[in-house]
Amino acid sequence: MPRDWSIPLTDAEIEEMKSKFRAMPTYKPGGHIYSKDFVKFCEAIGYPRTQKQLMAYKDLLDKTYGGIYTMDLFVEAAKRIHSSSEVARFRAEQYDLDGNGYISAEEFVELMEFMTIHDPSLPKTNFEQFVKQADTDKDGKVSIDECAKWIEANTNA
Repeated sequence: MPRDWSIPLTDAEIEEMKSKFRAMPTYKPGGHIYSKDFVKFCEAIGYPRTQKQLMAYKDLLDKTYGGIYTMDLFVEAAKRIHSSSEVARFRAEQYDLDGNGYISAEEFVELMEFMTIHDPSLPKTNFEQFVKQADTDKDGKVSIDECAKWIEANTNA
């Protein structure tokens, strides 16, 4: 029976995922694999995405991580994959290049590119509309937490 990805992974499932990660052909003892194993790894853990989604994930991860993916990255992602808002929070933290805890227009574009692949039900919107809708404390900025809540409210996952 396929795994229900809408619920959090157990510790045993994370250990099984790590074992499958270590079994990838490009696995290196430093705890990483190369991007050519990404789709194979997703298939090995039974992650239910289309080939188009998997290739889009791979392309974005290549752009972000230069084709080398660490086990820690996958473990952190797997702990959050059950919730679009948690995936958004995780990705927003990674895209927050200036480390200020807020989503800039540039970071928003990158985040939305990823999130609409992850969950196609997320409506397309521009940055100004996003700020109007997500800025709940009305300070003119969207925090990572406000972003995650906005994504949760605007997706089916």
